[in-house]
Amino acid sequence: MMVDTVAYFATVNVPGIGVIRAAVGSRGLIGVQWGDGSNARFVASLKKDGFAPQENARKLAPLLAQLKRYGGGDRTALKTKINWSVVEGFTRQVLRETAKIPPGQTRSYGEIARRVGCPGGARAVGNAVRKNPFAPWVPCHRVIKSDGSLGGFGGGYSSAVKMKKYLLELEKKGRR
Repeated sequence: MMVDTVAYFATVNVPGIGVIRAAVGSRGLIGVQWGDGSNARFVASLKKDGFAPQENARKLAPLLAQLKRYGGGDRTALKTKINWSVVEGFTRQVLRETAKIPPGQTRSYGEIARRVGCPGGARAVGNAVRKNPFAPWVPCHRVIKSDGSLGGFGGGYSSAVKMKKYLLELEKKGRR
């Protein structure tokens, strides 16, 4: 599954969003952690996945700049190469489909399930989206319930629905 060995990571505080840690390898983005926790948890997860983590903000400068622009309302700021090999099977299918949702728009869990060939699999899509290691580049906050309510959001926040709402509002009123 994993081809990269070294994972460079860095932390940024995004106004309105909070602390985000991101890691990249030679094949692209491999992981993101939201929240104020220490680097230790993020480093441990990278090691568990077989990477050798090295903190290096210079190598992640373009990614960190994207996050800051996104937090400032630039809804088109998030564009980077993703290393899809860190997710497998159904989760990969769901996240690839989720990545296609344009800024400021939403899709239901059921709609994503149909698009990946699993009609009736809304709950399975929810489970896959909850495992998203690439948020906000893969915008799981844009996946909502079929009745239009927000549903949950993995992000590592205790007020997850509040964050999901904030991100959707940021994108709807953000600049292109």
